[in-house]
Amino acid sequence: MTSIAAGLERHLLGGLLAATIATHLLVSRNGLLPVQQPSTFALEFWKWFALAYVAIAFGGFAVLWLPCRLLHLDRLSRAVLFAECVAFAALVAAFNTQAVLYALRPAGEPPATWAALASFVAAAAGLAVAAVQPPRTAWPLRLVTAVAVGTAALAFRPMAPPPPAPHALRRPPATAPLVVVGLDGADWAYLEPLIARGDVPNLRRLRDGGAWGELETIRPTLSPAIWTTAVTGRTPRRHGIRGFTSTRIGSIEQTLPSLHPLRGLLVDSILERLRARRRIRERPAGSAARKAAAYWNIATAYGLPVDVVEWWATAPAEQVLGHVVSDRTYFEELASRGRKALPAGLAHPPELGREVSALIVLPDQVTLADARRFVDVTPAGFEAMRVQHPSPLTGIAHELTYFISTFDSTRKIALHVMARSRRRFGRAADLFVLFRIVDKTSHTALRFSTLVDDHVEASPEDLARFGAVVTAAYRAADSALGEILAAAGEANVVVLSDHGFRLEGEGAERAYNHREGPPGILIGHGPAFAKRRVQGVTIYDVFPLLAYLKALPVADDLPGTVPLAALDPGLIARRPVERTASYGVELRRATDRGSEDADAEMLERLRALGYLQ
Repeated sequence: MTSIAAGLERHLLGGLLAATIATHLLVSRNGLLPVQQPSTFALEFWKWFALAYVAIAFGGFAVLWLPCRLLHLDRLSRAVLFAECVAFAALVAAFNTQAVLYALRPAGEPPATWAALASFVAAAAGLAVAAVQPPRTAWPLRLVTAVAVGTAALAFRPMAPPPPAPHALRRPPATAPLVVVGLDGADWAYLEPLIARGDVPNLRRLRDGGAWGELETIRPTLSPAIWTTAVTGRTPRRHGIRGFTSTRIGSIEQTLPSLHPLRGLLVDSILERLRARRRIRERPAGSAARKAAAYWNIATAYGLPVDVVEWWATAPAEQVLGHVVSDRTYFEELASRGRKALPAGLAHPPELGREVSALIVLPDQVTLADARRFVDVTPAGFEAMRVQHPSPLTGIAHELTYFISTFDSTRKIALHVMARSRRRFGRAADLFVLFRIVDKTSHTALRFSTLVDDHVEASPEDLARFGAVVTAAYRAADSALGEILAAAGEANVVVLSDHGFRLEGEGAERAYNHREGPPGILIGHGPAFAKRRVQGVTIYDVFPLLAYLKALPVADDLPGTVPLAALDPGLIARRPVERTASYGVELRRATDRGSEDADAEMLERLRALGYLQ
């Protein structure tokens, strides 16, 4: 029995050592530095690899080694364990040579790199010991396993990110308040006729009295990536928000990047099991996935108060000098429907969450009068449209009350935080607010609209019912803009969109969409702006423009530039663009406690608009 116990121990320790090697290979090959919180990618993979490899090792013990030992075939039992270790080593050497080279030169800083290298070498040596040591000599394998595991724990533990480059942040000179209003999906092709007809007086006033033009966008036109670029100035690859979702593992809030696979080591099978058990899952993209400082982080570092309302990928809410109401807040309230308190982290400061919860309009609170701003509908017809959300039903008839409720919630919240900032700071804070109603209605109702000529075989009944929806969405956004401008007073105002809409595709695939990247809109109005049409402005130029408007330096490592043609020449002469090498602002991460119900509803609404499969 003693020799059987020793054989089991050697198998189990060998499985743990093999799991440690596989984890080092995966972590090193993919640059998964252990800087995540509260755990790390390395620790998560190590845990699951250890379970898998130890289970396999136990299977090898029970199926191969133990029968040989019970039949007193001692040489054959030793050969079994030797063959198991050699087979694993052969798979590593034959199919994962590059990963081995990465593991022998681990990235990062000492002492973590020294610990990683020591653990990898000790684990490899331990497998060799397990394969060849005499059965009755246990201490060498135990010792080398302890070294491999202990140094792995040291290497894989959460580490603090490298400190930002030192930078002296001086308070910039006083400037006019900044109001940034995002109109997701707004397009000059449809806005110009509305301006000419007098349907959008606030947008007309801003355009006629300021700088305006098309805003070149990023392709593919994935809204979270584009709106994050607008407030960071970085490319999606640099700022980390590359789509509508991010991959998460375990309790780690940072995005799990796409992985370079390992061959022959069961890594793909383990990853698939983790996805099936939802240990690896897709979640709506949020602020924890963003790797670059946004305007509000930088403004906070410079002592400038700022409010952020419903901007893409802002959950959990970051700690700023001002207020943040994240884009997840509405969905948590919708999923809860008032049955329980909303989770922490949706708004900053925390007490703002309770105030915002009372302002949110849910779909079943939308009235007939609200709906008649968008469609000509009878009371009976409206009752048929009152879908109980959350709901899998799609299309404008089923989603209109949802569109209206999200829009009215954002409008009310924006006005609330503006008033709150005036009380708190004694003056207006800068404001960033994003309205998505134009985008949502354009996806679902632009083909019925009187603003287009090609209705893509829409029925006469639908043309009559929904022909005014998109126009009404632009009017609603314009009206909300007017309320915000009245509350802000004299300010530099920037209105922009991430893309427009065009008729795309052929045959049955014809639809109004933005896959081909039609440009968005840009309007700048206020004391800093010239009165002219401007050309050649891109989404990368938005952040440098915002920085200049607040007398902040513009970093040399940004891909965009300040669009000087949009600005008053006298202002540029008085205050030339100030430069800095880099902002060096440290991100203050918030904890994400969002619910899976809200995740599901956010993803369902993205599928309804065709963004996800």
